[in-house]
Amino acid sequence: MKRKKVLKWTKITYNKYMKENHTGVYNILSILLLISVLLWMGLRLTIRVDMNTRKMNTAFNAVSSTILEDIFLNKQPTSRTSNFVKLSNLALSSPSLKSLLITDNNGKPVYIFARNAGAVKRQEGVPPVQIIDTIKDREISTFESFNGSIYHIQSVFTVLKNSLLVQTIIIGLVVLLALCLLSIFIMVSLYRKSGKKSSQHPSTIHEKTTEYTNKESFPLLKLTNELKRAASFDQDLTLVLIKTEQDFIKTNNSSFLEFLHEIFSYSDLIFKYSETEFALILPNEDIDSGIARIRDFDQNASNKFNILSLYPFHYGLSSRNGRLIDGQILYSEASAALRKSLQDNDAHIIGFRPDPAKYREFLSKGKY
Repeated sequence: MKRKKVLKWTKITYNKYMKENHTGVYNILSILLLISVLLWMGLRLTIRVDMNTRKMNTAFNAVSSTILEDIFLNKQPTSRTSNFVKLSNLALSSPSLKSLLITDNNGKPVYIFARNAGAVKRQEGVPPVQIIDTIKDREISTFESFNGSIYHIQSVFTVLKNSLLVQTIIIGLVVLLALCLLSIFIMVSLYRKSGKKSSQHPSTIHEKTTEYTNKESFPLLKLTNELKRAASFDQDLTLVLIKTEQDFIKTNNSSFLEFLHEIFSYSDLIFKYSETEFALILPNEDIDSGIARIRDFDQNASNKFNILSLYPFHYGLSSRNGRLIDGQILYSEASAALRKSLQDNDAHIIGFRPDPAKYREFLSKGKY
C-alpha cells in the first residue's frame, strides 16, 4: 500500500457510527409514517367518492325513468309523491343532488331543480349552466324519450362532503404535528447530550488542552531501549498513551490496571505515568494493527466496566515505522495524537502516522 507523504490522522469512530445509524433508522421510520398518513388520507377520500358515485348512478337512474312522466302528465294519482319532494329528498341524502336540468331537442330548458341559488347559473337569453366543483361534484346525464320527443336530462351530485374532507385533513395534520413534536423532542435531547459532553467537567477540558510532557514519570529510557531492540531486528513498535476520566479512575484504578495486564501479555511494557494516564508499548506492531487492538480493547473495557458515557477513554498512538528514533520523539508524537483525541469530539482513538521518507530527508538536512 502506497503511503501518503503527509501526516495522516487515523480516526476510529465506531460509537459515532452507531449513533448516526440509530438516527438514520428514525429518519426512515418518520418518512414511512409521513407517506402512510398521506396514503391513508387519499385512500379514505377515494373510497368515499367511489362509494357515493355508485349510489349517485342508482339514484339518477331511478329519477330519470319517472321524472318526465311526473312533469308532463296532467293527472297524477293523489298518492304519488310529487317530483319536487323526490328531488328535495335526494338533495338531503348522501350523495346529495345539487342540480337537475332537463332540455328539449332545441336545447330549451323544460325543467330546472337547484339545491341552492349557487347550483345553477342563469342569465337572460343564455341557457342555464350547472355549476360543478371538480373535486366534490360529479356529473351524470342521459337522453329519455317521452311522447315522441327526446329530452336531455343532466344532473350534478355532490359525492364528497365538506365535513368529511375537513375531518380527514384535520386527522392527518394532527398525526403530522405529533410527528413533528416528537422529532423536535428527539433533536433537542440529542443536542443537550452533545452540549453536556462538550461542556462537562471544565477542569477536565482544561487538562485536555495542556501539553502532555510528563517526562519525569514517563519511562523514556525503557521506551528508548525497546526502540533500539526493535531496530536491531528490523521490527516495528507502537506506543499507546491512554487518558481516563478522573471520576472513573477514582473507583477503578486497580481493576483497570489489572485489566490492562490481562489483555496485553507484556507486563513490563505497561505503565501508569500519571494519575489518569497509562502507557503501553506494543512490540512488533505497526500503527494499523495497534489501532485495531486498541479498538477491541476499548469495546471490551466499556463492556467490562459498564460505561455509559460516549468516550470514557482517549488514546494517542505512534509507531517507529522504520525510523531510528529515541523514546522522546515517539512519546512526543503519541502525545500529540492524544491531544488531538481529547480535542476532537468525533473520535477518541487517534494514530500519528509519520512519513519515513520525509523523516530521512529531515535528518539529511541536519535539522535533527
